Amino acid sequence: IDSINLWIRFYDVSVHLMNKAFTGVVAKKVSPSVLVVEGPVKNYLCARVAFPLAEPLKPAVVVKIKEAGR
Repeated sequence: IDSINLWIRFYDVSVHLMNKAFTGVVAKKVSPSVLVVEGPVKNYLCARVAFPLAEPLKPAVVVKIKEAGR
């Protein structure tokens, strides 16, 4: 076993970025293998990734957006 499938949630996302396309971009920062991308759910984004067990878990992901900052 070299990876594990995880559902991940992204909180504190601006309302205008709550969509599937942005979820896919952010999920790629966590793992290169994105399995499922869900749309916004309540106040967070959700995706399922195959996370490599050789890497440490990431407690946060920072995304820099043009003209909006972080």
